[in-house]
Amino acid sequence: MAVKIQLEKDGYVKDGFVGFSYTTYFFTPFVPIFRGDLKGFFILLGARALPEIFIYSTFTFTSIMSSISDRYFFELLEKDILEFMKSIFIIMFIYFIILEVISGIVGLWYNKAYTKKLLNEGYYPMKDDEYSKFILKSYGYLEFTAEDETKLEEYGEVYRKIKKKEKIKFVFCVLHFFLIFGFLFFAFLIMIMAFRNLG
Repeated sequence: MAVKIQLEKDGYVKDGFVGFSYTTYFFTPFVPIFRGDLKGFFILLGARALPEIFIYSTFTFTSIMSSISDRYFFELLEKDILEFMKSIFIIMFIYFIILEVISGIVGLWYNKAYTKKLLNEGYYPMKDDEYSKFILKSYGYLEFTAEDETKLEEYGEVYRKIKKKEKIKFVFCVLHFFLIFGFLFFAFLIMIMAFRNLG
């Protein structure tokens, strides 16, 4: 979870968020819906659609090429199904890489963009909410002032804990990437062995 802060404007309170967003990483376009951010929804929906466009265009091209020479395509498939399966795996692997990279970028970007949008609309931490002000200043949304020097010691431990959680999130995302990659690679090896045994 990202760090949640409360922002207020004319008595109306909204939650702002800083740091990496797991929910955006996994459920890309749905997060803005729950926050009431229509513009963010369309941006993230477009970002999430990029890998699907890649897959669709690749398979459409393959279909067009196969319909031009159906006989050649099926002869090739019969002769070397292993090569055909390798090409499908490569396409799916590229899709996975694109999806993971886009999800990671969106997870890093969305909370920052959403909170900046709220700040630009006039939302600001409540007068007595020093925690939210410190978090916004620590992440560079607001400027530190001379009187903040005393608060640095008070909130320094909180900041270190938050940064530690951010590092753990990064490690989790890297592990997630390598686990999925390992699973795909293992499945590919099993598929190759199965086809070699058939042939």
